[in-house]
Amino acid sequence: MGIPNWNSKIGAKTSHCRTIQTEVVKDNIKQIIRQGDCVFVEPRDTTLQLGSLRSITKEEYIHLLKLES
Repeated sequence: MGIPNWNSKIGAKTSHCRTIQTEVVKDNIKQIIRQGDCVFVEPRDTTLQLGSLRSITKEEYIHLLKLES
């Protein structure tokens, strides 16, 4: 992600999503399940970018979050 741009404004949801890291490639997430502090990202298939973590997007979180307890 590099050096943060302190002049840009991001919301709380985007900030939260930036803390969730996954190796699942974009558009391959089937669902997201959150249990307390643990977040499980279920892929549609086994296509991963091993060793290359990325943050999930706000849109992925909003549309793919299926269960929160």
